[in-house]
Amino acid sequence: MRLLMVSAALVSVATGAYAQNLSYANGELSFTSLDGDGDTTDVTYFEGSAGFDVGAVDLFGDVIFTEFDLSGDDVDLSTVSLGAGYSFGGWYRTDVSYTQFENDAFGFGDSTDVTEVGLGFNDGLFLVRGAYAALEEDSGADALYGLTLGLQFNENTDASVSRHRLEAEDGGEDENLSIASLNHNGDIFELEIDMVTADDVFSVGLNGNYAITSRFGVLGSLAQVSIDDDDVLDRIGAGGFYQIADGLRIDAEIFRIDSDGDDVDGITVGLRYDMGAKSVERETQIDRLNSAVNRSFGLNF
Repeated sequence: MRLLMVSAALVSVATGAYAQNLSYANGELSFTSLDGDGDTTDVTYFEGSAGFDVGAVDLFGDVIFTEFDLSGDDVDLSTVSLGAGYSFGGWYRTDVSYTQFENDAFGFGDSTDVTEVGLGFNDGLFLVRGAYAALEEDSGADALYGLTLGLQFNENTDASVSRHRLEAEDGGEDENLSIASLNHNGDIFELEIDMVTADDVFSVGLNGNYAITSRFGVLGSLAQVSIDDDDVLDRIGAGGFYQIADGLRIDAEIFRIDSDGDDVDGITVGLRYDMGAKSVERETQIDRLNSAVNRSFGLNF
């Protein structure tokens, strides 16, 4: 119920923002069917985000919901984020955000709250952002620290790297994670490359599409995950899209996942809406972790 309420709030905010200065609005609804060794898993995925500016203040919100139907057993995962930023001095911006993760697996519910504050600098070409996030007690970690560096080559192309440190609870072992991303969002083709390194785990993902005509295009994806230099997952996919209207399109992709010699075949059909994009400068640590990990691990349903 909380997820639906926040989703409705985001829609209301985005609608009202047209009268203000809407900076971006994105939505995706997809359905995926996975088949491996006769076992079928269905995945329903929804993501919606919006941001708008009111003078020096910017407001943003994100909702992600994933439902796995595992032979009749449901696993529901959701992420809800709300935040605000304030730009000052021409090149500087500070922000605060709140994120709640909910996990309802096989009838057992769990949630984690994250509150993040960040401070960034952006001169139009180079950007840097430092952030601190506090995790609620008994989540397994106390805090998440992050530093992001980025380059904006032009209005369509950017690259960024970030380093994150997860501080464990009760003197446990801290964990480090690095992310590198390259994004191009042009009229003819789009390309996303993400690499994630965490201790002995390395993952890389490539997602792209190419417009053949003003309506039709092709798309494809590759992903590989390795642990201790041994491949544990390979994913390859290909498909196409149809542009219904400006910013609104239908995607379809077939793909195969090879995990330790076991093949899983899948098909995804989705409806996507894109109007602008959240800039790297405004990405929280949660934003970077969600997008880079999902794409590099081949979880782009």
